[in-house]
Amino acid sequence: MPSQKIWQAVLQCYDCNRIFTLSGLLTDQLSDLQLSPLCPHCKAKPILDPGGPSKSKLHHLVDLREEKKPN
Repeated sequence: MPSQKIWQAVLQCYDCNRIFTLSGLLTDQLSDLQLSPLCPHCKAKPILDPGGPSKSKLHHLVDLREEKKPN
């Protein structure tokens, strides 16, 4: 069985607009990426509004790339 890819994501907080990086993410963690993390700067937690996506407050995905495996 091939090993699972590991990812690094760069997010921008919806509240304070500061950038933060999450490393060591597995592929199955990417689907909830914008919903789960607290901003390390202002502690804002994403809000999924049942009124629709336009009312939700989610961190913005700035960059996503596969992490290099150590040799």
